Amino acid sequence: MGPKRMQAGLQAFALPFRRLALAPRHRRCHIVGQVRTGDTMTVMPTQWTWSRLLAAALGVVLILGAVIYAAANFTWPAGARLAPLPLAGIAALVLFNLALSAGLWWLIVRSLDADPPVTVGKMWHLTAAIEVLGYLPLAAWGSRAIYLRLWHAVPVRQSILALALALGVTLVAVGVLLVGLLAPEGMQRALAALAALGVVTIVSIPILKRLTPRPAAATWLWLPLKVLDLAVHGARLSLAMLVLDHTIDPMQAMLAAAAGVVVRLARLTPAGLGLREWAIGLAVVQTAGLPAALALTAALVDRAVETVIVLAVGLPAMVKLRRPPPPASAVQAAPAEQQAQDAAAPPMSER
Repeated sequence: MGPKRMQAGLQAFALPFRRLALAPRHRRCHIVGQVRTGDTMTVMPTQWTWSRLLAAALGVVLILGAVIYAAANFTWPAGARLAPLPLAGIAALVLFNLALSAGLWWLIVRSLDADPPVTVGKMWHLTAAIEVLGYLPLAAWGSRAIYLRLWHAVPVRQSILALALALGVTLVAVGVLLVGLLAPEGMQRALAALAALGVVTIVSIPILKRLTPRPAAATWLWLPLKVLDLAVHGARLSLAMLVLDHTIDPMQAMLAAAAGVVVRLARLTPAGLGLREWAIGLAVVQTAGLPAALALTAALVDRAVETVIVLAVGLPAMVKLRRPPPPASAVQAAPAEQQAQDAAAPPMSER
């Protein structure tokens, strides 16, 4: 979805929607979203195409396959009981992941031309809502871009830049974990990862400041926040193993969880449904040598708790974000002004 097409559909995406209705007359089976702008109602198609619906179906098939394989091959330890404390720990860490993700995005958006500035609370609600939308066959990252453009006048090309920065920081954070895994076992792994984190953070600071439209906010925190986010994902996997009365090395759990995060970023299925579980299972088998059925079961436990928490937090956040939009005149004038600014702005390669 290019910037011009996104600008044309500003008033038709997911976050401020009033209702969704299937439009069978469209050849590509679009879903039509309605949003209220001032005194008028605008109806435009979003991007629910057959390819996205097939991706959602693939995710359902993969998750069902993981459930069937785990049920057929995993044997619950004799005398073991479902431990509520690790489950509560996973739920708390899911909230921590949401907070870290919202914090990173808030720092990134502070480096964009947002008017008015996005508050921490607004970014928390936006992050939680997008997590819910991630389970739908929508381009959820576009939801953030559309919302920031409509309510905070952030140029679409800057939102695309922000997405690229977030993806880049995530991949570099995974590389930091790989450096730690290559070190000998024990404390040396943690020390190697911390050393790599320090070096890469120092190198990235001037690069990030040059890429962002405004002076980048706390660039020294971007990479550590993402590494901490991956560490929390690893802790969730470790707690899921404890639920099943097994343990796993913390560094191996972090790397396996990072594999799931990377697969989810590819957005081949909604929220990485199914693909994340199989990626975590394969990574656990390769790094820790644990049975695939055990790894899949732990990944499914983590997914189940995450889904409950995301829905519990994200649905109220979506309601919270559905405040009245700006006046219709301002919404109609903003795209023309932004097109003139985008045309006058130099390419990113010349900055």
